[in-house]
This record gives sequence, C-alpha cells and structure tokens, in this order.
Amino acid sequence: MSPQLAVIYGRVSTDRQSTTVQRNMCREYLKYKTYTLAAEFYDDAVSGRRFNLMDRPQGKLLRQRIAEGDIQHLIVTRMSRLGRTTIDVLNNLKFFDSRGIVVHIMEVGGESLTTQGMWGRFTLRLMASIAELQGDMIQEQIQDHLDDKRSRGELCGTEPYGFTAEPTGEITPKGVPIRRLIDNPAEQQWILHMVRLRQAGHGYHTIAKDLNARGVPTKRRGDVLKVLHGSKRKEDTVTQLSSGQWQAGNVAKVLKNQTTQTWLASQAKQQAA
Repeated sequence: MSPQLAVIYGRVSTDRQSTTVQRNMCREYLKYKTYTLAAEFYDDAVSGRRFNLMDRPQGKLLRQRIAEGDIQHLIVTRMSRLGRTTIDVLNNLKFFDSRGIVVHIMEVGGESLTTQGMWGRFTLRLMASIAELQGDMIQEQIQDHLDDKRSRGELCGTEPYGFTAEPTGEITPKGVPIRRLIDNPAEQQWILHMVRLRQAGHGYHTIAKDLNARGVPTKRRGDVLKVLHGSKRKEDTVTQLSSGQWQAGNVAKVLKNQTTQTWLASQAKQQAA
C-alpha cells in the first residue's frame, strides 16, 4: 500500500511573528495520522485579507506541487490560513476537493476537522461564514475606535504631514502615551499649495517636482530608516538616512490622508462662512 502524501501550509501576517509553532503542530499531527510529509509551504509577513491563498508566494508553489497529482492531504492549523473571506475559503476548498485532496484543519474548538465527508464540508462552510462575520465586526470596532480618537484630535498611527503630535501627559490603559495633533502652519501652507496645483489639473508627479524645486522639506527628511534589500529578516536590514525628496506617492498620501481631508473640509467651511 502506497503511503498517504501530505503537504503543510502556514502563514503569519507580520515579520514579528513566526511560523515555527504552526510547523511543529502540523508535523506532530502528521505523525499521529501516519501520513508522509511531501512538502511544506510557509508565507511570512503576508496579509490574509489582502492576498488569497493561491496569490501568495508560497501559495503559488503549493498549487504547483498539488498539480503533480500525488498529494492526498493538506494540513493547516486554522481555517484563516485558507482565506479571510467566505468566498475565498469556499473556492479554495472546492479547488482541493476537485483534486481529491482532504483538507485538515487542526484548531477547531479544541478538535480537528477535515473535509472528508459531507458533514465535515458543511461544518467548514458554516464556520467560514461565521469567521468572516467576526472579522468584519472586529474591523468595525477598530474603525469606530480610530474615529473616536480622531474626533478628539488624538494621533492615530504616524504623525501626518501638516500636523505635530504633542504629548498630553495621559496614557492609555496599556500604558501607551497619548499624543494630540495640533496644526503645523508651515506644513499646512504647502498642503494648500498642493491642492491648488491639483485643482489646476497637475498630477502628483508634477506636484512632487514642484515641491522639490522649491526646497520644501518632507515630514521624514533626515530620518533614519531601516531598509530591507530583498529579504524579510531583521538581521538583513540596512540603516540609511531618508533623502527627504517628494515623490508622487507621498504627495498622494498627504492629500488623501483622512486627517488632512477633515482639515481641508473645515478650511472650506470657514472660507464659505
């Protein structure tokens, strides 16, 4: 009797996470099932929301390996490894099923679940819908929290061009200092300049060239940056100074920033009053 061949797939969203735990869990599961490991595929620092399984670097290699036709099992730790939306999960399950591959999901309420059998497939489809709903609810809660912080003028993320983040002396329940945004008139005058050029029909690239010709500093001029050159390992980072040159991308980022948009709307109201 020929051995049952299996592949493992794992993924983490950021370079601060590791696939080691997933690898160890899946290998132990394979020993328990007495399957033979044919290959392993791990996507590091890849967003499950932005990229479907088959569009990820290792996901593409997984598909190529499956195309050889000798794989019977796919092992993952969680359903989120297969996709973040119901449609992505269902399409991927359909793909594996069409090739006779049984999908094993290890962490399902303390138990494992497979697509071997009608009820297993039905349960996974139901869970995919519930998981997507939970994800949407979490995103909504996060957005509500950010909107609340912005309404109080508090910093959300990095300091936007046109504003300066000042310490308030307060801290969050997690001990993070709270900083409040105040107007930076020197930068805001250049935001208005960018808006005027956009209204005159100029593109982001032309605006960037204009700002550089005028010697307008960017927000990060002189900042020390950590740059990755073709690698995701922290030990491969190279330290260098920011050139401080405007590019089409950061002009667009400034003008599309939500805080900037709110400020521009308030400026328009004041002029109309």
